[in-house]
Amino acid sequence: APSEYRKVLLNSQFTLCPSGTNPEAFRIFEAVDSGSIPVIALDDHYQNHACRNAFKPLLDSGAPFVVLRSWSELLERLEALTAEPGKVDAMQRELAAWRKSFWQGFTKRFECELVRRHNAMRVDNLKLPPGCEPLTGRAATIAAAAASASSGGASRGNAARAGGGAQRSGPRTGTGPRAGAAPRTNTGPRASTGRPPLARNPGASAGGTQRSANSAGASPGVTQPLGPIPLLTGCGRSGTMSLAKFLRSLGVNAMHEDMQEGAVSVSWLYAADAGLYPFERPASRIFRKRLIKSMPAGERLFGPVVQLTRHPLKVMSSTRRCFCGRGDRSLPRGQLSDGKSWTFVEAHAPRIDAESPPDDLVRSALYWVEWNKLIEHRYPARTHIRLEDGEPAMLLDGLGIEGIDRSMLPSSFPVDRGHKSPEKEKMRLPDVTWRELYETDVEIAREVFALAQKYGYEQGKTSVEEAL
Repeated sequence: APSEYRKVLLNSQFTLCPSGTNPEAFRIFEAVDSGSIPVIALDDHYQNHACRNAFKPLLDSGAPFVVLRSWSELLERLEALTAEPGKVDAMQRELAAWRKSFWQGFTKRFECELVRRHNAMRVDNLKLPPGCEPLTGRAATIAAAAASASSGGASRGNAARAGGGAQRSGPRTGTGPRAGAAPRTNTGPRASTGRPPLARNPGASAGGTQRSANSAGASPGVTQPLGPIPLLTGCGRSGTMSLAKFLRSLGVNAMHEDMQEGAVSVSWLYAADAGLYPFERPASRIFRKRLIKSMPAGERLFGPVVQLTRHPLKVMSSTRRCFCGRGDRSLPRGQLSDGKSWTFVEAHAPRIDAESPPDDLVRSALYWVEWNKLIEHRYPARTHIRLEDGEPAMLLDGLGIEGIDRSMLPSSFPVDRGHKSPEKEKMRLPDVTWRELYETDVEIAREVFALAQKYGYEQGKTSVEEAL
């Protein structure tokens, strides 16, 4: 019973606090609150956990805990402490003093941070509580990004957007689709972005920066309106991370799972409309909210939009192994990313069950269907490209990126080997086949196959049965 547990803590000089789901378990704070000295271990489980250096804030604050390198040291360490007269009593007094200072200090810092974030995201600034210290490090960077994103925010409005830049005119020209490739398609007229197409920074090298043409020609002291963000999106594990790196190699400022002014966003997450996105940095979140507030009613956050597809069997094979960048759910970080990804998908695709077994093929199949349909619904005016076709020029055209010599582009998209499933995972879960999916669920196999044909895959076959 809770009351018995509390009594045990109150009568204990030490409390063992092994890591649970997270290293920083509730038991640590329950022990501190009871005056019992927590015993923690910086063992292999702690060192390899996805939540890196979880104890660092506590230890940096001078927490008088018993810290082991391994639980095998426990008996020897406790015997040494209890053998020294007055040592344990002194530690418990230190613990009580630390509890008071740490709790009060943490509460003050938390209160200050809440007010700062409120002020960064709203116009009605609150007065900082007395004693708030200046921001440093990463917190200062986030605050600076918020201030930059909001500069001149009160003056932004419909009038500021009246002078939108020139739009691309005339049809695209090309040599036609390669043999076996899906036709080049544009699923509708591209929504006006209210600004000229993005241009490569002439001075940028691989991995350099990019700026929008309107900000490049801005007069000093004149606030330029923020415009929609160019977006490359598709299902997760379709190659968005690799194409973000490819764009950066061309000197384009491409943000993976993030956004900022003058950059292209490359993210499967932004297919959905959400207030919070996993993996998005706080600075991006603040910028996004500022951008939405500054835009006229009805204007889309993203544009132009390119939809990236990859063969469904490949995406299913990857996501069932791990919905994570490295494709390995056996790693702590992979488990964490996989769980966050599926939880986010479930919130925006009702047919998906995030609690399905990790290797569930039906879940991966439904994800490919539902996420692509979500993109079709949210972005009717979009350009569609297939990863397999390797059309760098079409990707740049679809995103409105100019200033890059198309004749110098590679003939296909480079493959980033660092984001392929490791061989051990491929041996554990071989690539999905149409027969395996069909034998698992006939109707879902037919649904996936029909959408695959719509995107130019499995041409020449009339049904999934013919592909078995």
